[in-house]
Parts: sequence; C-alpha cells; structure tokens
Amino acid sequence: MFFEKRFLRTVEQIRSQAAVPLRIELWNGQSFDFCGEPSVTVTIPKPSALRYFIAPSLDTLGEAFVEGHIKVQGKAKNVFEVAEGLARSMTAKLPSAFQWLANHSRERDRAAIEYHYDVSNDFYQLFLDRNMVYSCAYYRTEADTLEAAQTQKLDHILNKLRLAPGERFLDIGCGWGALILRAAQHGANATGITLSRNQF
Repeated sequence: MFFEKRFLRTVEQIRSQAAVPLRIELWNGQSFDFCGEPSVTVTIPKPSALRYFIAPSLDTLGEAFVEGHIKVQGKAKNVFEVAEGLARSMTAKLPSAFQWLANHSRERDRAAIEYHYDVSNDFYQLFLDRNMVYSCAYYRTEADTLEAAQTQKLDHILNKLRLAPGERFLDIGCGWGALILRAAQHGANATGITLSRNQF
C-alpha cells in the first residue's frame, strides 16, 4: 500500500513536468500513459517493484531492468530517452541543493575517476590480465586462462552488439581500451573516451 501511494504521487509529478512517451502497466491491470502515443511500455509484475519508480533515476531504472523486476518493450533508443526523461523530471523537483548533487560535472567526475583508477597502473597489473580488462570475465571452461576469459568477454559484447566491419563504435568510459582495440581488430572504426589520465 505504501509503495502504491508513493507511486501514484510520482505518476502525477512526472505528468506535471513533461510528456514522457511511456505507458506503465501494473500487475492488477491498471495502466498509466504519460503522453498520447507511448513508444515504450514498462510492465511492473508485482507491487514490490514499484519502489524503483518512486524516485526514478537512471541507476534505479537500470537495476530494475537488469535484475528482472520490470519488463520493457520498445526500441533501445526510445527506452534510453524515456529513462532519461523520467530521471530528469524527478531531478527538476528536487531542492536546489539536491539538484546540485544530482548533476555531474567534468571536474567532479574526473576527481572520482582519479581516486579510483589513477592509483597506479602497476597496482592494477597485479591482478588484471595483460590488456587491463576489468569487471567480469567469461569463462567457457575451467581450463580457460584469465586472458582467454577476458577476450571471450570482449567478443561476447561485440557479438551481442552485432558490430560489423566498417561500423563506428564508441566506448564511453573505455578503461584501458581493450574493448575498442578488440572492436578495431574486427574492422570497426573504434573510439574510446576516458577521464582517467593513467588509462589514457
């Protein structure tokens, strides 16, 4: 009941801010359109998933989707635009001090990156593979080396994107560049962006 009341308040707040091309369908048959012709439909299968929409941000919406708490229908471009629109409509209602915290700046982001990634490349080389790939790895067998698992992960990403030779590929927050290098090896015109001096 608590989540439902807060959710309904959020719906009205978003509607008063902007026309977001979104339809939300609830487990009980209720639906909410945020404009005349929605390009994205989000299905919320149970009441507990409403918590992701009480104060929607790109983080909470992404988590809800990745964890399987919501279902999303629509073209990827439209989905990203709707998520951004939801997050922006909530930020606009925050007090000015919170708006300042919610916004990024290059200087703040660079400081965060330097704290995390510019410890030293020597440090990261202690436990990363030779291409300095971080996050997860994709092991197909127990015999796979770390290097093989990381290459398999990069190939898995590029296969899911269906990246073809001659296409342009942009990696924002590219780390030490392993994914763009792999994309280039497959014939793509790849560009990476990083705020980290050491990664650059």
